Amino acid sequence: MNKSIKKQINFSILYIILGIVFLTLMFIFDFHPVFIGLSAAFLPTGILLLITYAIGNKNKDFVKKVENKEDERGVMINDKAGYYAFWTTFWLVFALFSLHYFIDFTLVFLFLLLILSMSVIYFFYLIHFNRKF
Repeated sequence: MNKSIKKQINFSILYIILGIVFLTLMFIFDFHPVFIGLSAAFLPTGILLLITYAIGNKNKDFVKKVENKEDERGVMINDKAGYYAFWTTFWLVFALFSLHYFIDFTLVFLFLLLILSMSVIYFFYLIHFNRKF
C-alpha cells in the first residue's frame, strides 16, 4: 500500500472514531447541538474518505493522483481552494445570520447547515481549481 494512501486511510479512521465519540456524547448530553454538528461533520467525512481511499488504492491512476497531490501544483490548488472556501463560508455565515433576524429558524439548523456546507464548498472549489490548473 502506498505511503500517502495509508496516511489518508489512517486519517479517515481517526475521523470515524471522533464521529462515533461525538455521536455517543450527543446521546449522553440529550442531543446537544454542538455534538450533533461535530458528529455530522466527522462521521460521514471519515466514512467517505475511507471508502474513497480503500477503493482507489486498487486504481493506479488514483494512486498517482494522490502522490501528485503533495507536489507544488497540488499544494497550490489546496491553498487556493481553502482560501476561496473560507471567504465563501464567511459571507454565507454573514448572510445566514442576517437572514436569521427576518426568518425564524433555530441556531442548531444554522450551525448544522454551515458545517455541512463548508466541506461541500471546499470540494467544489477543489474540483474547480483541479480542472482550471
